[in-house]
Amino acid sequence: MATTVLSIINNIIDNLDTEEWSRFTGETGAQNLFADGEETILPTVFIDIPLPFTVEVMQSGAIIEKYTPTMIFAHPEELDEEEDTKLENITSMMVSIREFITTLTNHSTVISISNIGGFQTYNLYDRNMTAVIVQLDIEMNTGAPVC
Repeated sequence: MATTVLSIINNIIDNLDTEEWSRFTGETGAQNLFADGEETILPTVFIDIPLPFTVEVMQSGAIIEKYTPTMIFAHPEELDEEEDTKLENITSMMVSIREFITTLTNHSTVISISNIGGFQTYNLYDRNMTAVIVQLDIEMNTGAPVC
């Protein structure tokens, strides 16, 4: 089976040591529906679809793919959740995000990670989730030369 950027992201999320995360890949409307579900009791990483990418063919024939995923690390909360709890959850999510980035950087097909940015927000979706939204560029060597 070919290694895709989504399979790498999913594998890293499934194996984060900092906290147990569920995950969901889909468009914003589908994310909101998933977040409303009763099964959303764990913090969730939402991976935005569509997933933007570019492809560069090197002079050597190697193919370099650059992906720009948007990931939303989100904690379910009550609308009237205390500010201190929201801040604790953001701190916890930032620890998980750092672990995610470190693990991704060390993946064998990843050439580089750049343009890491995002923002923190409250009351995301109808479920009122505290979230850290992260976007980054992942440059991968597919190892597949063009003949």
